[in-house]
Formats: sequence, C-alpha cells, structure tokens
Amino acid sequence: MIKQYNLPKWKVQELANCRKGIWRAALMLNQILTNKEIARQGYITMTSYYEQVCEN
Repeated sequence: MIKQYNLPKWKVQELANCRKGIWRAALMLNQILTNKEIARQGYITMTSYYEQVCEN
C-alpha cells in the first residue's frame, strides 16, 4: 500500500522497522497520508466528524 506513494525504498524500510514507538511511526506516516489522501480513500477527518456531531 505504501509503495503506491512513490516513496524511496529506504523510507519504506524506515517506516516498517521503526522501533521508536507508535507515536513516532504515526508522525512519519502523517507526512505521507495527508487529510486529502485520507478523504480520497473514503474516510473523514476528525475535524469533519466533530463538525457533524456537534452542530451549533
């Protein structure tokens, strides 16, 4: 799945072998999967969800 973003091989290996914890891996993955990409896959952002749930 990550290869479809045309990342260098070393970056994919860095993500796969990250031993610094979940939060560090999430920071690295956040650089690849932007909100626009997540929306393209059919998911909504947390901000959009909050706006839907908390109608003012």
